[in-house]
Amino acid sequence: MGDVLKVVNVNKKFDKDYVLRNVSFDLKEGEILGLVGPNGAGKTTLMRIIVGLIKKHGGDIFFCVDKNKIKRDEKLLGCMIETPKFYSYMNAYQNLKFFSGLSGKVDRKEINNMLSFVGLSSEVKKKVKKYSLGMKQRLGMALAFLNHPKILILDEPTNGIDPDGIKKIRDYLKKLAEQEDVAVLISGHILAEIEKVCDRVVILKKGKVTEVVDMQEKNFDDKIFAFETDEMDEFMDLLKQKNIVIEDIKNNLIKVRLQKENLMRFIKDLVLKDINFYSVYEVKNDLEQKFLNSTGGDENV
Repeated sequence: MGDVLKVVNVNKKFDKDYVLRNVSFDLKEGEILGLVGPNGAGKTTLMRIIVGLIKKHGGDIFFCVDKNKIKRDEKLLGCMIETPKFYSYMNAYQNLKFFSGLSGKVDRKEINNMLSFVGLSSEVKKKVKKYSLGMKQRLGMALAFLNHPKILILDEPTNGIDPDGIKKIRDYLKKLAEQEDVAVLISGHILAEIEKVCDRVVILKKGKVTEVVDMQEKNFDDKIFAFETDEMDEFMDLLKQKNIVIEDIKNNLIKVRLQKENLMRFIKDLVLKDINFYSVYEVKNDLEQKFLNSTGGDENV
């Protein structure tokens, strides 16, 4: 898969304060890339820069077409940044017809199909000023998808949407990526949802990229197990004999990397060597844990 978007050393200041510092990453064709970070990390600012809503910034944004780097091409993009804004006196169909017509003609059937997909077909005649936040989010998603963009930029798209709607959007994004090679950059504050849909995740803290997590690595056979023991020296000697990787040691707790099928064999070795331990459990190294490790425990996503 080739790159369709490159963010290169992007910086942004408001007054004297840096909101983004040397942010770099790439987005590949057919990839869903997550963007997470504590409140104020710069996620929305970065997305606004990518789609051209913020013009003045340091660094470069490149779009790649036929392996050639080009500057921003709005026809490639579908986006929803923050809470979508629509004409309140129009209904859903009128808004979609107007905004989609700015970038290319879309027929009535396609608009109605998209409204049906996001669950607004029964509300199509209602004026947008009477819509709830969740309904406006759904309408924003419909507009982002409507012109079949090659790159989707979605800022917390499931905010205010019920669980059934979230799953439907998640499945649709996966379908777009897998079947049509659409590249998706998506931010969110529900890490479990980001984990379910994304191939990789960029973690931001105070405007800097602290880590890029490959979600495929979660499927590796190696797991991390924590043992509690008061015979640390003997425990360490056995680990060295067995060439078992030590991840962390803290007081009477030692974390080791093992394949799950080797866990019982190692426990039998501990018993045979008469090495006491009081508990053992698997350490879940999921996106939430990686996020907390990378941001220093800041849970305000």
